Amino acid sequence: MVCDMPTKPRRIVIAGGSPGGVYHALAAALAKEIGELPDYRPEAWETSGSVENLTALAEGRADIGFASVDAAVLAITGRPPFGEKRELSALARVHDDYLHVVVRSDSPALRLEDLRGMRVSTGAPQSGTELLSRRLLDLAAIGPGDISVSRLDITDSAEALRDGGIDAFFFSSGLPNPAIKKLAGEVPIRILPMDTYIDRIRAAYPFVYTKLSMPAGLYGQNVSIPTIGIRNLLIVRRDTPVEVAHDLTRVLFQESAELSRAHPEALRIDERLAIATTPVGLHAGAVRYYREVKEAITGF
Repeated sequence: MVCDMPTKPRRIVIAGGSPGGVYHALAAALAKEIGELPDYRPEAWETSGSVENLTALAEGRADIGFASVDAAVLAITGRPPFGEKRELSALARVHDDYLHVVVRSDSPALRLEDLRGMRVSTGAPQSGTELLSRRLLDLAAIGPGDISVSRLDITDSAEALRDGGIDAFFFSSGLPNPAIKKLAGEVPIRILPMDTYIDRIRAAYPFVYTKLSMPAGLYGQNVSIPTIGIRNLLIVRRDTPVEVAHDLTRVLFQESAELSRAHPEALRIDERLAIATTPVGLHAGAVRYYREVKEAITGF
């Protein structure tokens, strides 16, 4: 008599982000929900962010990860810091990030160009924040010799600004960012407007960045703040089994209410917008899920 051996749960490593950021919160919540499925054994990793996540995916150390679309474009085209084209696919467009350039409210810096001569954190190494901050500083003609650069994650950036160790920091995040919200409760802060740079960076990097506005009152400011928006994607390797990609996509949407307990940005994950992952192609397992949802709604 032949007995079927029980199938060992598949390990799923989720590349998230640094504590205090939305990636980190959503990765932990997603791991919890995936863990409710008997076929999977998930774990969420703390990382620096997009570039590290994409590298971990491409090298097979992670199975699913969050990444900003600007970093994903570099990965699939093999441009620096990626040495070759990476075979990656998207499960969904998730929330959009808003660029935060944060100073204390008594800082003389009112615009990006005012950061010259200051101590600035440009984001953690291998993060999407660092990628975007470097592009913006180049557009503003602010070179390495014009500012004193630190490469801190969001928690260390917020603490350093609070304690006087730096004068400003960059961070790209969904709204509200927990670490920046906490900082605003400890010291008055200001978010620098990006209105003069939005069109310039969109022209330099077509189809990557968008125009967004931070609502008034979010961090104590009295007016809305124009800034740069970046789409975020949930990414897997192209060779991920169709059934696995389908299951992961299904959990993302079916458990969105639970994910929103970790961070309200999960409420922005919408099936109608989720397929807008260009220029990163959708994985076949994700396509299968979206077709099932469409059929369930339309009856076709």
